Amino acid sequence: VQIGPIEESSGSIQFIDRIFLLLSQDWFHGPLSAQQAENLIRQYNSEENYVFLVRFSQLNSNKFTISRTYEDEEGDIKVLHQRVTYKTSLSNQDSESSYVYNNVSYPSLLKLIKVNNIDDEEGWGLKVNSCKGSKYKILFKSNKRKNNNNNNNASKYQKLN
Repeated sequence: VQIGPIEESSGSIQFIDRIFLLLSQDWFHGPLSAQQAENLIRQYNSEENYVFLVRFSQLNSNKFTISRTYEDEEGDIKVLHQRVTYKTSLSNQDSESSYVYNNVSYPSLLKLIKVNNIDDEEGWGLKVNSCKGSKYKILFKSNKRKNNNNNNNASKYQKLN
């Protein structure tokens, strides 16, 4: 899976910071099959009502998948899997990357989730909770000093988006 170019123009977030921020999100679950994602979502959906997670696409190496619950026309809760394509545009001057979801480009997965996880027709139509159970969460359970560093990295990332 491509998370982005290693070399970047000055002022942009570094490669390792992007990995750190991605893995630290509650909603990122890494390599899961569609069936594993559905099982995990159904396990937590009863507690949270509507949930979502982001995972690596198993079919395409340059894509992520958002798996989320929604209510169909009959009122049944279903799981929807939607692709997010990671695109890079390398030029002589700088490198641009974006995450394309529903034909809209976003500068980061964080921004994509923030913009779409809203309670209106522009987004998913309702506020959806992140699905618990990310295996990466254990990496970020640490002492207070490390948590302050995590917050500093997150702040740096948010300023760039």
